[in-house]
This record gives sequence, structure tokens and C-alpha cells, in this order.
Amino acid sequence: AGAWTVREQNQLLALCFGFPQANKA
Repeated sequence: AGAWTVREQNQLLALCFGFPQANKA
């Protein structure tokens, strides 16, 4: 692994939270 970039963190957040929010919408 290594130091995460902001972009990588945002991608993980999008995967974890983006789909559930899309399903609720």
C-alpha cells in the first residue's frame, strides 16, 4: 500500500456511500 491520495480516498468513499445513496434516490 502506501500513502493514499485524496483522489483514492474519494473513490473509496464513492464506492462505499455513492451506491447506497443512489439506490435511495
